[in-house]
Amino acid sequence: CFLLYHELLWAPQKEKLDNPERFTMMFAPITRTFEMSYADVDFDNSIPTPKPYMRNKIILPNSLEENLSYLFEWQKAFKGDSFVYDYPLGRAHYGDLGYMKISQTIYRDVSYLSNLHLNGYISCQELRAGFPHNFPNYVMGEMLWKKTRSYEELIEEYFSALYGENWQSVVEYLEKLSSYS
Repeated sequence: CFLLYHELLWAPQKEKLDNPERFTMMFAPITRTFEMSYADVDFDNSIPTPKPYMRNKIILPNSLEENLSYLFEWQKAFKGDSFVYDYPLGRAHYGDLGYMKISQTIYRDVSYLSNLHLNGYISCQELRAGFPHNFPNYVMGEMLWKKTRSYEELIEEYFSALYGENWQSVVEYLEKLSSYS
């Protein structure tokens, strides 16, 4: 496995991998935002040209589009297996008190992976990222297992099992909390 992270975000200008079938590419966009999903990107108009590499003077991308521009440059040079190592529960979840916005972003990201030619997803996260609930992890696991599930189906299944017949009131409250944060 080789990693697209920090200095290694930049695709090689002339070097090529020997025996590329032996490798898997891991895209790790640590500076991406989780205010939007991969599915929200305007791929026709908003993907910039990656900035040139300058040794010891790199400026990391600060948008989802810019991060993806580096992935796409690598994909021109490497056609093998790849996955994303992403960070939705690393720190972004702290800004979502109800955990519903981050759950929706995870749902949409995982649903969209095949459009990015990414074949899997690993989440870098705190082990105890579970307050007020563990729905983001549930969404992640269920969508990696069966991408055809609807978000509404996941909400009902999870929260009705957790809170019983009044689950919809709890979801409404959590969605309000998320909208305030």
